[in-house]
Amino acid sequence: MNELLNSLLKEPKKVQEVQNTLRNPYTLSALYEAWRKGTLTVNRTWGKTSSPSQIAIYKPDSCLLPDDILQITDTTSEKEKEFAVVTWNINSIRSRLQLLLEWLAEKQPDLVALQETKVEDVNFPIFDLQQAGYHSVFSGQKSYNGVAFLSKEVPDKIRIGFQNGYDPENCRLISIQLRGIWFINVYLPQGQSVTSEKFTYKLEFLEQLTAELSDYPSEKLIVLGDLNIAPEEIDVPDPVAMKDMVSFRPEERAAFQHLLALGLHDVFRKFNKEHGQYSWWDYRTRGFERNDGMRIDHILSSGYLLEQATQSYIDLESRSKAKPSDHAPVFSCFTISE
Repeated sequence: MNELLNSLLKEPKKVQEVQNTLRNPYTLSALYEAWRKGTLTVNRTWGKTSSPSQIAIYKPDSCLLPDDILQITDTTSEKEKEFAVVTWNINSIRSRLQLLLEWLAEKQPDLVALQETKVEDVNFPIFDLQQAGYHSVFSGQKSYNGVAFLSKEVPDKIRIGFQNGYDPENCRLISIQLRGIWFINVYLPQGQSVTSEKFTYKLEFLEQLTAELSDYPSEKLIVLGDLNIAPEEIDVPDPVAMKDMVSFRPEERAAFQHLLALGLHDVFRKFNKEHGQYSWWDYRTRGFERNDGMRIDHILSSGYLLEQATQSYIDLESRSKAKPSDHAPVFSCFTISE
């Protein structure tokens, strides 16, 4: 969408003309985003072509008028900048909405993948997030599961769930294309216990996910989310004691390696080799206070995008706030062309 607008608005055009040309439901959102970012000049004529136009300054309550004349003022579509991507199991977006909004205002990430939103689509807080400057794409259900993307830019494509129709009753997978890159947001089943049907479901889900990802372009792919697997011994406090525990069992870790075999790489481990860096801690055992947790939230990228990665870290500050999620946000930053 952004590339189309950049091309179309090299020359001045009215809002109505742009909408008629593109005929895309996301056109207005993209125009407002460019206006907000300062890359779109809006000249207001009030429908009077004989009168001098006025430059309309963006405000949160501003509206575009059909006769407004638009032109892209910054056509640096190839300009490179650091693009901050985050995955965060929010553990109920409604319970932690104020925490999320304050965090967005402070951190200003470009793209956030949320898991366990635990809210039906009709109740997703779209307006609050719009006021914070973020577009929302989501797939949710009452009390359980739920995944969402929050982005400063309007996604070019959106896919809900598995393309082959697997597991339609559970909202655990959502995908968007942005800047030519596919971002796949996953909330993997936890598995409960090795003897339960939920563990069988987890392994089946991993198999289906691997098949799903094999259909995406291998060089422009980022998979992120709560994968509920600690892939290496340094991702748990005591690998010997935990070798038979769910999220660290051999079959789960082997399935994780099958994901990486698609050409994906653990971005966090490019920059952090130390033991004891976790993204989840159990509330019940006060695991955060003792740093007794697991690293189960991941950002995996293609080799090409791994080369563009500039940093990756776990945001422990948010976990120490009042009424936090039991997970911390995981950041990765990339140099990605606009």
